[in-house]
Amino acid sequence: MRNLRYRLPISLISFLLAVTVLFSSLPYSVSAAESFQIYCTGSSVRVRDAASLSSNVLGYLDNDQAVTLLEDSYNSWAYIETSSGLKGYTSTRYLNKSEGSQVSMSGYATENINVYSDKSSGSQSVGSIKSGESVTVTDNSDCDWAKVQLSDGISGYVNQDLFIVELKKYEAPSFTPEETPNINSQITSNMYAGDFVLLENSVTLKEGETYLISPTLSTNYGASGLMYYNSSDNDVASVSSVGRITANSEGQAVITVTSPFSEKSQSMSITVEKDESNTEPTPEPTEETTESESSGGDFEILETAVSVYVGERYSVKVFGDTDLSWKSSNESVATVSGGTIYGKSSGEATITAYNGSYEKSFKVTVTTPSSGGSISHTYVEIPAGKSYMVSCSGSDAVWSSDNTSIAQVDCDPVGSSSYVYIEGQNPGTTVIRGKSSKGNVSCMVKVTEAAPQRFAYTSPNSGYSGGVMTFIAITGKEQQAVKFEVSMGGENFTVYADEKTENGGTIIWKGTKTLYSSGKYSVVTYSQNKRGEWETCSDGVTDAFVTSVDDPKTTVCEEHRTSDEVIALISNYEGFLSEVTIDSITGKDPTLGYGKVVGVGSSFYNHITKQEGLAYLYQTVNLGYYSKAVNNYLISNGVKFNQQQYDALVSMVYNLGSGVLYDSDVMDVLIYGSGSSGTGTPSVGDTGTINGTYVAFREGPSTNYNKMREFELGEKVTLLSGSTDDWYHVRDSYGTEGYVYASYVTFAVATGRDLNNVDEEAMKEVTLVYH
Repeated sequence: MRNLRYRLPISLISFLLAVTVLFSSLPYSVSAAESFQIYCTGSSVRVRDAASLSSNVLGYLDNDQAVTLLEDSYNSWAYIETSSGLKGYTSTRYLNKSEGSQVSMSGYATENINVYSDKSSGSQSVGSIKSGESVTVTDNSDCDWAKVQLSDGISGYVNQDLFIVELKKYEAPSFTPEETPNINSQITSNMYAGDFVLLENSVTLKEGETYLISPTLSTNYGASGLMYYNSSDNDVASVSSVGRITANSEGQAVITVTSPFSEKSQSMSITVEKDESNTEPTPEPTEETTESESSGGDFEILETAVSVYVGERYSVKVFGDTDLSWKSSNESVATVSGGTIYGKSSGEATITAYNGSYEKSFKVTVTTPSSGGSISHTYVEIPAGKSYMVSCSGSDAVWSSDNTSIAQVDCDPVGSSSYVYIEGQNPGTTVIRGKSSKGNVSCMVKVTEAAPQRFAYTSPNSGYSGGVMTFIAITGKEQQAVKFEVSMGGENFTVYADEKTENGGTIIWKGTKTLYSSGKYSVVTYSQNKRGEWETCSDGVTDAFVTSVDDPKTTVCEEHRTSDEVIALISNYEGFLSEVTIDSITGKDPTLGYGKVVGVGSSFYNHITKQEGLAYLYQTVNLGYYSKAVNNYLISNGVKFNQQQYDALVSMVYNLGSGVLYDSDVMDVLIYGSGSSGTGTPSVGDTGTINGTYVAFREGPSTNYNKMREFELGEKVTLLSGSTDDWYHVRDSYGTEGYVYASYVTFAVATGRDLNNVDEEAMKEVTLVYH
């Protein structure tokens, strides 16, 4: 990062100036620009105007092209200058130091990784590197594998997908007299190691005094969030979970601060001096001493305001010391015990948590649910940033929130009622209230922490064997990294997002992987928070689909997915809405993005970007009834079809609904006009396709046997023996043997139907009726 500055103590600045003046009077050899020379290891490597993949491209570097490192690299980006004078940022992955260059190379792992004897994960493991651990890089000429040297002297190779190379300018002037130390360099390396800075290396306190540590980040991940603190001697100086040092007794201790993201640490020396002014002996505790008067550790409470209904309870979330005492300023309104608030009557009270050393207070509002009107939901829980839709009586309702910093509310009149959109802002509880001619209504809203992921999907939507699949996640800006855990059958692997683009108030993460096996891959997205924890949620669960046929014109009787081309076509015709809006055609359907319809009782993201609208469209097409309806319709009737035919039918169902497929004229063309039903029977070893949803897979040929699991539409099974009382004995893709009802399995051999046999003119005639 350019122009990064830190505020240094005046005494330190004066010392550095004195050192500079002293050394400037001594003869030494000044390093020329080529002393910081590095070279490019790839072809057409982009140079950008900022340290971001979304920034503008200024030019390109050729293989072996020499450039000058202008500043220490930062978060995998190096600020460089070419011989032609072009300055910009490029990835350290494609840079290596030149011989004789005064550039040092190191790197750190983004996950716990192995070090291999050769440039292959199949070679022998010679060591390992922990997440955040820094090691020396001896060769970075291969953009896929970096050669490193461990602290024990062992050398090996690490995969650059899980490793970030750092380049630093190392200035070591040859002073006279010889071996004069570079004091400025030593101080700098001590102060700026890791991804945060402690502005004080040492602090002197008197007994009883406190000092709050305030780490300053030197990364681009925003506020520091939580840090981990530890004292070498708690008897001398203890430190709370939020970084507050308490001087306990005369002596010295070292406080270590660790970043949960990078696991890098810095230390601060603490000297505690005896407080000579306090000569009074410490009084012995008396019987009147209560628990609330005893000293405790520091703590934090997220809530700044809480709303509850009469008769309801609310639990307060506490970080740090949880051994607290609680009190309410008005127990006739609200009581509190062990952090649980109970609403007794309408009104306000102040809740205070304390432990003898610290105390925190916040306001609680207790209300009685309004009556007279009607509302679909009286309680809603949503994560911050997400919205929830409810409905209420009265088209003239005026809505408000008791605390807009926790939840905001908007509404649309529809007929004689209203659709109400509640949007979570920050963790806490509040009440939204509506007043109309039908009466007054209210809804309690609890907002939790923002979800780790907003959206996850894969592209292409229907991939081919041997093709590259892109795994995509959209998160808030507070997330630090993203990975995708992928599985199908016995195959399991992890894809790390190596592309990161800011888009509005979100970040788009992408990772790629070549997939060879056809089928449906389960994908669970994890993102890393500022505490270094990997988290997932329901919005981070998706799948990747790979078809078994490469030619979009080849017909098979098996599950298909809508192609990216048709999804793009739908988005073009639908148009984009960034916020939920009543459909102008129907006059009643709340619509968002590219045609997503929001229903009462559903949660959704409002005020979205186009990329988020596209993610919703992928979900709507794949998880909605469109794709399943077409697959089930064709597969259950034993019809072979290709990708183009499937796309056309999905587009029709997207616009007209699935009922159109069961119109008698449409059935005559698509099903009965596609060929004979056939009389063939499947043979042992044939592959069948599950043609329904939630189909039971049982231990025996009867509903009296235990259900082992449920099949999804389109899953493949292998026939082990013929039909027994309408049951097939099959093996699933996981190798498990069991029984499935024969009507729910389609074998291609049992039908001669193929959409290639459909009369084109007849199909045009029946579909034009709907346009």
